[in-house]
This record gives sequence, structure tokens and C-alpha cells, in this order.
Amino acid sequence: MDDFFFSEKEAEGCFDGDMSPSDLEKLEVEEDMPEIPRADLLLRTGLKQQKLSVLVSLPKVLAATNSKENLVTILDAIKHVWKKGEAENDVDIINEVFTCLQNLASITCDGKIITYPMTSLFEEFDAMMRQYHEEKVTAVFLLTDDQVTKQLLPLVLEFVHELQVKDHAEVASHCVAAMIPRLSGSLKKTQIIRIGIEKGDVSQGAGSRLICCLILGVLTASTLLSEQDIDGLFFQKVRQHPPFPPSSRLMTDNDNDVDDGAVSALLPELLELLQDEEEQVKVMAFQTLLSLYDYFPPRDRRDVILPVVAEILEHPPSYLISPLARLFGRLAFKLFTLGDFTSDHIATFQACYTTLSRSDCPDVRLDCARNLPAVVQAFGPAQYSPHLDDLLQAFTQDTSEPIRRSVVSGLHEVAALLGPQRAQRYLKATSLAVFKDESPTVQGHLIACLPSFVPTICTGVDDDTKNTYIDAMLKAILHHHTILAAGRWREQMAVLDALRHFPTFVSSTQLFERVCPLLFELMNAVR
Repeated sequence: MDDFFFSEKEAEGCFDGDMSPSDLEKLEVEEDMPEIPRADLLLRTGLKQQKLSVLVSLPKVLAATNSKENLVTILDAIKHVWKKGEAENDVDIINEVFTCLQNLASITCDGKIITYPMTSLFEEFDAMMRQYHEEKVTAVFLLTDDQVTKQLLPLVLEFVHELQVKDHAEVASHCVAAMIPRLSGSLKKTQIIRIGIEKGDVSQGAGSRLICCLILGVLTASTLLSEQDIDGLFFQKVRQHPPFPPSSRLMTDNDNDVDDGAVSALLPELLELLQDEEEQVKVMAFQTLLSLYDYFPPRDRRDVILPVVAEILEHPPSYLISPLARLFGRLAFKLFTLGDFTSDHIATFQACYTTLSRSDCPDVRLDCARNLPAVVQAFGPAQYSPHLDDLLQAFTQDTSEPIRRSVVSGLHEVAALLGPQRAQRYLKATSLAVFKDESPTVQGHLIACLPSFVPTICTGVDDDTKNTYIDAMLKAILHHHTILAAGRWREQMAVLDALRHFPTFVSSTQLFERVCPLLFELMNAVR
């Protein structure tokens, strides 16, 4: 019964405005009523906040009182709530229904919910999938695969089929994704891709096409559907669909393209979504395409995806600038590790990165600053070094402190990638200039990375040059200590943590004259 007690916020929502006698009657529920009949009653006749509260608690309530009859009762009540929520266009109810069904497919007998991941950047998705499979090995799900296939899936597909509004697209797609690993039999799995492709039809609303993009991403990454499953459904759809854009037709001119794998059959649909009239759909399609880039065969990447990406990079639309800046480092590094870069692509990528780095939007510049080490690694030090002078000057003199902090925090990574000679040429003066920054926090970020930065800068130089540079650094650290306000103990700890590594590259004289006095002063301050 405790699962249905309302929080203070929910209780306030129940009593907003004038309550009619009939509404007051809905609040009266017999205290000794069993949980499933109580949930059924509240879902059918309760107030909105009561229904939301029940939907949240329902998976764990069913886990405590599971039976075939109770599941049928609950699903009938959920269908009733859905129809009423859809008729009233109630966003909260509709979203909570999808979340409830997702949790029913994912909950274990002990009440733990094991969530199947949605697609994201490849490395993150791969880690989430490993965690999911590890948890699934020892899990005993509340509902059998057969129950999910025969009872939950038809209900979910019925609800998704009617959706057109963007507000429900993400939660609906999460619900569909939760069904995929629980389905028994390829016939049921093909129903997922069928509705995914149908929702991408140009005659559908923006919400439908967004669902298409999300579902196709999950299907591609999950590899749960066989090549044959996708082949018949996709190419049947192609024959009925309005013409694809030229870049997509490359994939349908030759039936042998399917031999490269099931993911190739989904590529034209993702490319078409990039041409959608809704910006939100195009952004999601772009992010999905980049996150799944690793999955596509080399021929598809070279002949289809890269020309599309290069065209976007040459003239990035305003709605893609932010996601492009955020994902730029990952994308460039993927192309580098997969060997997909050509000289033409490198020039296009470099020009795009330079343009984004000088954007009027601070958030875009911040993402570019964070991506600098990945960009240097992808383009290569020999190729990208000539661009560093102007770029580092722009980043380290930016009016936004978070941008300066971010680029300074990655200088040691850039130094390691450039190697000693180029690091001395491009980063030595920059590191000294950072100590003139007006922000002690920015200076502190550089001090924190000095143990990794200084050895690279000082490798292969004569003792006089090395000692001169380190002496300048130590003087700057002492100056930083004088301008650091009292009580900034976290930043003081960061300095101390860096100083303990200095004996590996600092002379005994420098330790005695520069480091020890600072340590004694900090010790006295603690007393």
C-alpha cells in the first residue's frame, strides 16, 4: 500500500483549484483493497496525479503480486489510461505510460530495473551494452520473453503507431528499445523495423520521423536483426517510398549492397532523415549517423557517408553547429583510426574546425577547446602544427574563462602528441603566457598539468635552457600563490599535488630556493 501514498508535491497537485464532490469521492479508496484491484481502480477512475503515481509504482507492485491474471488486469487498465490520455492530449500521462511499459519489460523479480541502452557515441554505447549484458546474465526477469513478445509488444506497437507529436518521440523510442532484447522469434523482431521504417515516411509528422531515427539507431547498433529480416522489409519499403535524395540512391542501385551487412540497408533511411523538414529530426539523424559510423562497412563510409559529412562541414547549417562542435573530436579521431582520411577530407575538416573555434557562441568555442587534443591526434602533428599558433592564441585569450580553463587543461596532452621539438616551438611561450592570465583558476589548471607537461617541453634541450624555463615556471607558481585568495584550499591542494612531482625534473637548488619556501609558508598557514 505504501507505493500509492502521495508525496507532498503530488498531494498539492490533487487539490489545485476547486474540487467537485465527484473528485473528492475519487480520493476515497478502501484501505484494505488488494494492490492490483486498487491500481486498476485508480488507473480507471482516479485523478491525474493518482494515475501518474500508480504508473510509477506499477512495475514494483506487479513484482510483489505477479500472476498471469494480474498482468492482464494491469495491461487492460494501462490501455484505458492511454486512450483517455491520447484523447485529452495529456503529455504527462502518455509519457508515463511508455515509461511504465518500458520498466515492465526491464524489471527483475527482485524489483531491479535493467535498462537496455539507447545509441550514443560508440565508446559510451559499447560500455553501456557490456554493463547491460553483465547484469542480464544473473537477472531473472519478472515477465518471460514470451509474455513480453505476446502481451507487451502488441500494446507498445499499437501506441507508437498512432504517435505524431515530437514530445513523445524519445520516451516512445526508449520503450521500443526495451522490448528488443526480450523478444522471442525473428517474426516479432521484424515488427520493430517495420514500424521504424513506416514512421519515417515523409507523409508522417515530425514526431513520427524522430521515432524512426531513434529506432533505426537502436536496431543498427543492437545487431539483433538478421540481414534477411531487414532485406525484405527495407527494399519492399523502397519500392513504395517517394524517391530518395541522390546520396541515398547510391545505396539502392545495386542489390549487392545488402551483402555488406544489415546496417547498409538502414543507411539510406538515415540519410533521408538528414533532409527532413524538421530541424530536431535532422539533428537526431546526424548524431545517430556519427555515433554509428564505426558499424558501417568501409565502402559505405567512403562512398556514401563521407561525401555527405564533408558537404555538411563545408557549409554547416545553424542547427548542426552545436552538435558538430561537440562531436568533432570523436568524429575526426574515428576517421583517423579507421584510415578514412584523405587529403581533401583533412582540408575540409581543418577549415570547419577553425571556423567553429571562432564562433560567436561561447558554448561552441568551449566544445572546440575540449576537442583540441583529439583534433591534433587525428590530423597529426606534422599536418596540424602550422595552425596551432593562431588557434592557441585565440583560445588562451578568449573572453570566456571556461574556454581558457579547458584549453589549458589539455596542453599536456597536446604536448605529448606534438613531441618535444614541436612542443617547445608551439607550447613553451603559450604556457608562460598563461601565467599572466587574470584568473588564478586558469593558472591553477596549468600548474596541475605541469608534471606531465614540463618533461615533454624539456626533453632534448641543454641544461641552461631547461633551468631557465623551469625557473620561470617556479616564479610564476609563487606569484600564483600570492594572488590566490585565502580559503581557496581546493586550488591550494591542486598546487601541492603538482609540486610533489617536481623533484623528478627540478634541480636541488631550485627545490631549495623556490619550492621549499612555498611549502613552509603553506605549513605555517595550517597552524
